[in-house]
Amino acid sequence: MMIGATSWQISGSYIKNLEHTGENIQFCELLVYTWSKNTEKILTKEIDEIQKKTMITIHLPTDKFDNVKNAYAFFKDQDYINMTLHPFINFKEFADFYFSICEEEKDRKISIENPENDLFFEFCDYLKKDSKNIYITMDYGHLLLDKRSIARFYKRFSDQITEIHFHGANEKKSHCYPDQKTIKAFKKFMKETELGPDFPVCIELFNMAETKRLAADLKRN
Repeated sequence: MMIGATSWQISGSYIKNLEHTGENIQFCELLVYTWSKNTEKILTKEIDEIQKKTMITIHLPTDKFDNVKNAYAFFKDQDYINMTLHPFINFKEFADFYFSICEEEKDRKISIENPENDLFFEFCDYLKKDSKNIYITMDYGHLLLDKRSIARFYKRFSDQITEIHFHGANEKKSHCYPDQKTIKAFKKFMKETELGPDFPVCIELFNMAETKRLAADLKRN
């Protein structure tokens, strides 16, 4: 697997969060929670240097659909491994937008993530047969939180998965440090699925020390 980590490690600009890239971390997920003039100003200033320093994936905003559209317009001409977005409740509007940008970006991956609720699965039900035509960012930690079967999710969507987000979950929340049992199960999952050394796995922890520790743990046999 190719390990990455989210840009939500240090408050402030995106470029400061590239400190975690190195021996065990090979790309950075630009986690853009919202879109504003200030966000655009920061990224306009930093994006060229970010691209020089590391490979990136992009996580589009999750708060408002208009912010998704504006962020996509900014990032669409950048080089990225994968672009992730969450489904929105207006399924028709979301589906129309998603398939239109996939048509626009035929040679690149734009993927829909399973968030911490049933919205992804409801969206797949809405799409019916077209659910086979979407790319998917598989959020392993969200599946743990929702107590959904990892094996069943992978079996259903294996040909469509372009990236995995890895983190732990407890009874109350996800995005926490996984225990050894979870780490061992994830390593076994990656070995059995044979996704390969270049498949992107993003650690979605929001603490620099924990992120580095987990990356090192995942690299160990």
